[in-house]
Amino acid sequence: MWKKRIFFIFITSWLCLFATSVNAKDVADEDVVTTDTVGDWSLEQTVDEFGDPTGDECVRTYIVGDFSNTATASSELKGYMYYMVNSHRFVFRLLEYGRTKAVYFDEDEIALKIKIDDHIFDYTLTGEAPNGDLSLSFEDQPYSYRQIWNYLLYGDDLRCIIYIGNSKYNFTISANGFSEITEPYNKTIYDNAMELFEKEDYYSAYQQFGLIGDYADSTDKMEECKKRQEQKDIIDTPEEAVYEFFDRDSQNERYRYMMDHMEDFPMQTDDDMKEILPGEWLRMDMTEHGYADWIYYKYDESNQYQYGIFQNTNGNITYKDTSKEAYKTEYWIENNRVYYDNSYPYKSLEFRKILDGYYLAIGYDETDMIAVYYIFAKYKDGEPENPLW
Repeated sequence: MWKKRIFFIFITSWLCLFATSVNAKDVADEDVVTTDTVGDWSLEQTVDEFGDPTGDECVRTYIVGDFSNTATASSELKGYMYYMVNSHRFVFRLLEYGRTKAVYFDEDEIALKIKIDDHIFDYTLTGEAPNGDLSLSFEDQPYSYRQIWNYLLYGDDLRCIIYIGNSKYNFTISANGFSEITEPYNKTIYDNAMELFEKEDYYSAYQQFGLIGDYADSTDKMEECKKRQEQKDIIDTPEEAVYEFFDRDSQNERYRYMMDHMEDFPMQTDDDMKEILPGEWLRMDMTEHGYADWIYYKYDESNQYQYGIFQNTNGNITYKDTSKEAYKTEYWIENNRVYYDNSYPYKSLEFRKILDGYYLAIGYDETDMIAVYYIFAKYKDGEPENPLW
């Protein structure tokens, strides 16, 4: 399918890869068997209650440090940092006084700071209250994963502080042995990625190379995958672009597609917009949350009116007339933008032409940051010019 060949799905795929991390079962000490040790890291095989291997593996290192809160100062801290081989995630377990899991609440913000030389990096941790193991949050992935991975791979010790409420946990993660003990997994993933690369499945190869940080030449190979995929994804005609957009399976994918291809569409000038905008339009909000109804608007030379909405419920399209409660918004065209006095969340719209009758509109807020995306479809002869449900 076309969608597999567009690189914006890369982030979504990473999020799916980590989707089980927050509420994953803790790795209990009694559920693992050590099968190898290199430096300060050991390879662990998880087993079930009968002692049989489950197929899940992790590498882990010990945490030794101290913690402080309102009740104590510089008390003993022990624990583990895990790298989960199958799900590719880093997990922390903090044991206060060397024996009791750190307790927290759902509403607590849990922050991780890592210092390498003179550089400090901030991450967010999440877990299952009241005392579950802590993982890198969805928002921080995959960037934080790759960053931590690369430092350990290069042999940099991680000076860490974790803040949970008014508690502060200090410890250092040793990189000694990490690259060696993960070498078999790195090589397996790299070899698999190279096979995909040779088959010209650049999307899948890019994902696999991304799992192993800067191992070997994986970073260079990721860039090469991207360049080759972009050559395959060149939009030959405007018609192909709009059909590609509507062919996406979800609103999230459509949103990402247009974000990635925004520069492929020519920006409209003041004169262009003064000519095309007056008239009847359908506007579809493009968000990551699945909203895909067409809203019916009319424009004159200085006002925008909303008159109705075409709602698509499981392919059943119904029209709701809102003309009795239609509202008017004043607008003006200036500096290649349409400006509004009171339109939230944007203050101006930039139009880019996809093809005749179709425009990508990018909404900018007061700070001139992109706030929202829309697709505008021209209404002609009393009905939309094929909005392509």
